[in-house]
Amino acid sequence: MLEPVHSLEQGQNFIRPATRHGGIQQVPRFGVVAAPDRGRPIVKQRLGLALPLGLRAAGPLDVGAGPRVTSIEKQRTRPDVYGLVILSGKVMIQPGKQELFDLRVAFGPGRGLWQARRLGAERIGHESICEAGRIIRQRFTAIYNRHFVIESVPNVSEGRRSEVVAELAAALQNVAGLLLLDHSADPSHNRSVFTIAGDAGAVKQGLFRLFEVAVERIDLRTHRGVHPRIGAVDVVPFVPLGETTMTECVDLSRQFGSAVAERFGVPVFLYEESAMRPERRRLENIRRHQFEGLTEKLTQPEWLPDFGRPAPHPTAGATVVGARMPLIAFNVHLESADLSAARAIAASIRESGGGLPGVKALGLALKHRGVAQVSMNLTDYTRTSIQRVFEEVERQAQARGTRVLDSELVGLIPAAALEGTSATRLKLDGFTRSQILEERIAQRLAGR
Repeated sequence: MLEPVHSLEQGQNFIRPATRHGGIQQVPRFGVVAAPDRGRPIVKQRLGLALPLGLRAAGPLDVGAGPRVTSIEKQRTRPDVYGLVILSGKVMIQPGKQELFDLRVAFGPGRGLWQARRLGAERIGHESICEAGRIIRQRFTAIYNRHFVIESVPNVSEGRRSEVVAELAAALQNVAGLLLLDHSADPSHNRSVFTIAGDAGAVKQGLFRLFEVAVERIDLRTHRGVHPRIGAVDVVPFVPLGETTMTECVDLSRQFGSAVAERFGVPVFLYEESAMRPERRRLENIRRHQFEGLTEKLTQPEWLPDFGRPAPHPTAGATVVGARMPLIAFNVHLESADLSAARAIAASIRESGGGLPGVKALGLALKHRGVAQVSMNLTDYTRTSIQRVFEEVERQAQARGTRVLDSELVGLIPAAALEGTSATRLKLDGFTRSQILEERIAQRLAGR
């Protein structure tokens, strides 16, 4: 009688047991069966079932007397998971030895990206033949490009109370199908930035939970920080990844903005690609006069919110929602605390002042570090690279009698944006490869 291969994950079967007649009981949505025959492992049968996502095994699973390396794919039979993508699975079969390793990503009904796990080897003989790191690097692009994935980078007006920041992060971590890729908090800005990715349903659910915590725990009437803000959840951008289109993100942002206004009583403005008025494309135009000037601003006909009542939420203010391309939050710190120098540099390099294309910049004082900061958002790194921005800040700092101390990335950066430069050249403080967007997604998919 044929016996199914077992996974080491809680000892679950990925197929049903063999029938009394020695055949395999066919179960929808599973791929490959390997079975021992007379004490020697062989592959008995490959079921020709296409995965729901349109993927199939990389090659046939036939094994002769000699050693072979073949690719396999399996699927869960759990009712809440309808598909399973195997990024890489290999079986080495030779007399007395079989090794199985696979890296798998499950997809739940209507939720898209659901979960990823790196599974251990099923050991019948000797050591595993797979290198997990190499597999992740080589196979990541396939899943990243094939599936409907969205990044969102909500900015929340809280960076000093660590317990509140932890609650906000927990709200995102507890959503099935949502990857919390990064989060950081800054006490001078009094602001936290979270980076998440998943399908539309998971992203929306996570953001709703984030709003629940923020609206309850943040009171902008007592909030102080150097960063401009109009809301407890100040801005929520949607960024297309993989094959997701900007149009899909625009549609999602408008649906989400409407739901936020109705559910939380927070008026919503649309910006960037989602803006329905040209003057609202730029975030700084919407955020001008900040929370303190919001009541008066909303009385002006040209500044009625896109969704919700023309009055701010008493403690949570308003929110800006939209779709945009990847943004790089990049800060450069000067060796001095000269705020006037930082402000002059920011005014010179930002696009709105005739400076570098796709650059937004502010000069801020970081009292907790005793330095001045040129705080920047690079909205299109293909027009102005991060290296170009750094060199210009460096040049202007020297012209004003100071120098660049170091720089920092807030959140993640696309790998392509680092081409032609290095962390050393940019004086990036504490930079690791985990801050590269694609690397971080791969790590989270692998359960790290």
